[in-house]
This record gives sequence, C-alpha cells and structure tokens, in this order.
Amino acid sequence: MADSQYISNAILHDHVARASLADAGGISVSAAGTGGGGPEGHLGQAGQEAGATIGQSVVSIVAGLDGMNRRDVSNTLEFASRASNHVAQTNSQQWFTDYVDSISKLGWGKQAITDRQVDLSQVTTGTSFADLIKDLINADNSFTDEQKKVIGLTLDSLLKQQNRRALFNSFNSGGSDSTFSVTAATVKNGALALRMVGFYFSATQNVTDCLFFSINKTNITIRTQTTDVFANQGTIDANRASIEAKLHAATGDYINDTPLD
Repeated sequence: MADSQYISNAILHDHVARASLADAGGISVSAAGTGGGGPEGHLGQAGQEAGATIGQSVVSIVAGLDGMNRRDVSNTLEFASRASNHVAQTNSQQWFTDYVDSISKLGWGKQAITDRQVDLSQVTTGTSFADLIKDLINADNSFTDEQKKVIGLTLDSLLKQQNRRALFNSFNSGGSDSTFSVTAATVKNGALALRMVGFYFSATQNVTDCLFFSINKTNITIRTQTTDVFANQGTIDANRASIEAKLHAATGDYINDTPLD
C-alpha cells in the first residue's frame, strides 16, 4: 500500500507527543455501556442516537452509525482535541482551524472553512447560547433533519443538568472569550462524515458556563466557522491501533457521554 495512505511517522509522533501531555483536570467521568460503541463504550450503541462532549466539542451521533464508526469518531475527536489544545489557545478563534487540521492529519479529508459573524439583531435578550446554537443549526439547510434532531437532543440534555456540562466547561469557560465546536457524525455517500461548526464568542464579562450563558446582544460578538470532513477509511483502519494505544496511555478525562433523555 502506498505511503500516502498512512499517517507519516513524524506527524503521528508529533500529535502523540502533544496529546499525551493534555490533562482535563482530573474530573471523573463514567463510561457508557460496552458493546456497540466506541472505546470503553463511548458514543452509544450501534443503531441508536447518542450525544457526548469530547474536550470542548459537543458531539451528536445519528442512529445509522455502527460500532466501528463510533469508535473511529471517538478516537479522532479525542486525539485531535488533545493535539490542538497544545497548538492554539483554547479561547482563540484559531483553535477551531487547528482542531480541523489535526483531524485531517488523522485520515480525514476536509473542505474549506466558512467563517461568518452571527447577526444578533433578532435574538431575544436572555436566550441561552445553547438555544441560539439550535436556532442557527435549524436554519442551516446543509444539516439534515436527522442531524438537527440529535444535536437538539444533545444540547437539551446538557442544559438540564450542570454536572453534564462540567467536563466540557473545564476546557472552554472562565474567561470573556471562548471557542468550542458542535459536531454531527453521520454516513454520507457511503463514507463516515462529520459536519462541524466552531463557535467563537467575545463578551464583555467572564463566562463560566458558556452553553447556559444568557445572551445580551449588546455585550457579545459571535462568529461561526463551518466545515465538513470525510473519513479515508483505509488510513483510519491502518492507524487505529496506534492511536488507541496512545489514547489509553494519555492522562486526563476528555469524553463525557450525555444521555438523550
């Protein structure tokens, strides 16, 4: 098989070195059930919708993904989160670009990132950031109805209980600027695919819980960065064991499964 179908040893070593240093602060997280999902049962059972936070990313899984798909999504997003968190400041707009670049080095093709400022003129004061995200995604025709549904369920679940947001908040809250992403995993044209939106905000006050944060349109600026990435399954298959070995040895919790209740 051609060398180009593998992650180069130098790139993988560089990502592994940075990823192994990341530490989410020792917050304890219980794994979901075992069997059909990703490593240690993350990202739900095959054939079921699922939600999670991975680092500073809210992740939604449509029902059609099988167990190996979920495993690859979990591996990719955790590894890329650990790597990118040692490249860019996690409260800078550059973080999302580096996060997507890290994913692309792990066997995924990427499309160009579309950047825009969110028009807040019609947003009702007091709207939570999570509700604004749902409104923006529901208005975006590039998301399927199934993706919109599972993203909405995941965000609703996170809003219900503060402890469900604790690990996520440990990565991206506490300052007046922050960046995080919302990702929907699906299968498109026979290939595993991720539809990703990065959210960057700059506020006039410190934000300790960015999804629950109430928006006042006079004191915050929000930008989005949107892209699609598609799995090169041969490359991912070839490197799965190496990536999982490094993730197993890494310190700090990154994944918190979110019940869609």
